[in-house]
Amino acid sequence: MMTTFIKNAHTEGSTRARFALVCSLLVMLAGCGKDSDDGDVTNTVQLPVDNVLNLYCADIGIFPETCVLDDPNNPYARTPFVTPDPSDDNEPPGVEFNNAKFALANAAPSPKARFYVFATALAIAPTGENQWYTARALHELFTASGSELIKNQAIRAYRSNLDNFFDQATFFVANFLPAPPPGGIAYPNKIRELTAMDLALTPTGYTPLFFPTDALNNEFFARQTLGGWGYTWVGMLDGPGGPASVPGPVTKN
Repeated sequence: MMTTFIKNAHTEGSTRARFALVCSLLVMLAGCGKDSDDGDVTNTVQLPVDNVLNLYCADIGIFPETCVLDDPNNPYARTPFVTPDPSDDNEPPGVEFNNAKFALANAAPSPKARFYVFATALAIAPTGENQWYTARALHELFTASGSELIKNQAIRAYRSNLDNFFDQATFFVANFLPAPPPGGIAYPNKIRELTAMDLALTPTGYTPLFFPTDALNNEFFARQTLGGWGYTWVGMLDGPGGPASVPGPVTKN
């Protein structure tokens, strides 16, 4: 369910440094040290494999709340995979080592663990990208658990994308091209459109948030909800000659 992602191109040296950082972070989480037979204590961090998320605070995973950094169940709370001091001038403040969070999320053993990765990234670097992936992780966790509490938290996290990061974007790798250039091609997607599609059309493999048993009803319930929040989304059924092949934009009412 994870999406291939790229922020922007980096030099070979920068790429190697990031790779080394990711490896060291994974080692930190997996545990390190000698066996107890040698008289040393092995420190380990247990990553959650269950689908039960007890909300540490009411707004966990929703900007601007940062309580996830104090959550004793968050295994990534002390993992320095995001720093607010980027060395790359092409990246906005607070997103240095962005690739590390995706490596950690891909290695996470559960939706709950992925939620903690992205919610931690959001608390340290409040961007629309981090909020969207946090909402996605909550949506995935709802799909796995069926929890109404988590469903409502996912909806609230999605709304935060629109209320707080309306004009921001995230980048995806065009890995479907038959002959991509060596450096690859990345293209931006607006967070607001990704949010509307997740709410109304539902990602493949996820449970719809508004009407689990009917996709058509779910789209209209989602559009009604978006309208109540102050946004309009032109959906897949509004093409001039019938269903549209591409959904329309999200606009503020």
